[in-house]
Amino acid sequence: MTLPTRFRELVGVPLRVRLRDGLRPEIVLQPEIQAAHAALERLWAALAQATGLVAPPPFPAADFVFALFAPCEDAPEAPLRPGIAWSDAQVLSGAAPHSPVILARLLRALGARLASPLGVAAAQAYGFGAALAFAATGQVTRAIEQQECDIAGALLGAAPGLAFNEAGEDAWAPALWAALAPGFARITDTHRQWTAEPALLARSRAAWRRGVTLELGGA
Repeated sequence: MTLPTRFRELVGVPLRVRLRDGLRPEIVLQPEIQAAHAALERLWAALAQATGLVAPPPFPAADFVFALFAPCEDAPEAPLRPGIAWSDAQVLSGAAPHSPVILARLLRALGARLASPLGVAAAQAYGFGAALAFAATGQVTRAIEQQECDIAGALLGAAPGLAFNEAGEDAWAPALWAALAPGFARITDTHRQWTAEPALLARSRAAWRRGVTLELGGA
């Protein structure tokens, strides 16, 4: 049986095949997602530890919106429910090298959910997750969050994504998480300051906009 191109992410994934008879016969493919779920739990624990969260709660799967394939949109309503694609988690469950784009999408979603227990305001949660993802991979996951990523880049002592490249694009390399922790701490502290002083956040964003204007103007 030849599958559509969109299903290429399922190559190598155990599937349960069901045949439904009737006026409109169907072939139902049910992927095995245990490995993907285990990868999300592992990434959740690694990110929580790297951001300094003491005794993080178990991975709260119910707090996310899941779809099989990317892109997966965030739920617009409260409470915060970031979107995750099972296909992304499945890729991360495999051997290195891992895609920096996929890792960035997952880190953004998990980081957004970790914002609250880390003392970061809900209004900043997605930007916070995007900043962590950018620091780790150098990838900007959403254009609307470019400013948070640029500010995070200014806070880092090394180029965004450098540690990931030096770790052979292995998302599970212990050296990677040790290298990311100091930068994650600075990003977390900055977002906590913005939570305590919203006016400081407004000034930081205004400074970013001025910088972009000057750059586009050739000044």
